[in-house]
Amino acid sequence: MDLPSDPLAHQFSKWSPDRPRSVTTLKAHQSCVYQALFSPHHPDILATCSTDGTIKIFDLRNPAYASGPNSNAFTNPVSAAALTVPASVTELLSLDWNKYQPFIIASTGVDRLVKTWDCRMVANAPPASEAVGGVCQFQISGHEYAARKVQWSPHRADILATASYDMTCRMYVPPSFSCGISTSQKIS
Repeated sequence: MDLPSDPLAHQFSKWSPDRPRSVTTLKAHQSCVYQALFSPHHPDILATCSTDGTIKIFDLRNPAYASGPNSNAFTNPVSAAALTVPASVTELLSLDWNKYQPFIIASTGVDRLVKTWDCRMVANAPPASEAVGGVCQFQISGHEYAARKVQWSPHRADILATASYDMTCRMYVPPSFSCGISTSQKIS
């Protein structure tokens, strides 16, 4: 069972029903974690989004916590993300993995924009730091208030749905996956 233990503590914990303590604890962000999703393609890859405006990708096969005779995953939580995507200058409220394209994530939040990211595109980061990157393939605007939820269609790789605090839901057929800002067609 995978549940965020205390989003206000900036952590995500993976629990097992047969253990009294969490199996893994991720110190994911500097502020509130709104969502955590495992990749549908890679069971050990986890994406999180937060009020700090970043998407963080964790590879649970390669823990990045201090190890030694007196440490464990409970006292030294995983803190180094494999990839950090500076997705927004405002809060990110939702993200979703594309079921048909393994490294593509959509995000949305307070800035009312829906963005898609290719997590294979990583910018050079200083040594001994988290990889920073993710190429924004395109962004879509269309809501009057913050977009609360984004989700890829479970049936097609090219349809995105959003829900907003402006009381609307919208579906988009984004243009081909290419860099840059673009508008999309609304599906009636």
